[in-house]
Amino acid sequence: AALTNFRRLATGPISKVIQRRFGTGARGARGLGWYQKYRDGEGGRHLQGELFDRDIEELESINNQVFAMGSENAYLDIKIDGEEIHRLTMELATAALPLTTKNFLLLCEDGMYTDTIIHRLQKNVGIVLGDVSMRKGKGGYCHPSLSIDGKLPETEPLVISHLPGIVSMTSPGVDKVDSRFLCCSHELPHLDGRFVGFGRLFPESLEKILDWLDTQHTVGGGFPNVEMKIVSCGRL
Repeated sequence: AALTNFRRLATGPISKVIQRRFGTGARGARGLGWYQKYRDGEGGRHLQGELFDRDIEELESINNQVFAMGSENAYLDIKIDGEEIHRLTMELATAALPLTTKNFLLLCEDGMYTDTIIHRLQKNVGIVLGDVSMRKGKGGYCHPSLSIDGKLPETEPLVISHLPGIVSMTSPGVDKVDSRFLCCSHELPHLDGRFVGFGRLFPESLEKILDWLDTQHTVGGGFPNVEMKIVSCGRL
């Protein structure tokens, strides 16, 4: 039933929203700097007007339909500067995105995310974490049981819009997913149709991230000045 509902959605409003803005060609990351440039009015290409003129209520409705098909909850416990532990909780769209969410949960449950760090804090964007190989933000691989050369064998439909609170697998290249993920603090329209959104933070967790972005100091373009490390994670 969940698959039937998903196919109905994917050929209805979701498909129209994505194809209207991004077409049906190859997908891949442009980088977070691309968003900053276009948001601030630099670059000024034809994408700017169409991409940012969005019906947020429509996109929220579509996101809600995707999660309503079936979901599970997960958590991340983050220790800051070796002292205080903060819990982030999220809902995962397991019915609509079974492969991406399975990869995430396996990485949690097999301890591969444990001791990895938040390697980027960027205001008006969010936090990036999940580098299970280099642990500095430049590496990562999917769970070995699902892997082909360290990446998932296929990218699932890009049906979740990047609104505040969305959790999304970052893309190391066109149609690729590994272990790194982004927790959005703000709307990031340039990532729709490029990164695979698969979860959303509960409101109290989004508030924690917004607080970190306001209070934590960074160096080197967003690297936290103190260690912010995952010490525990899994299903709820």
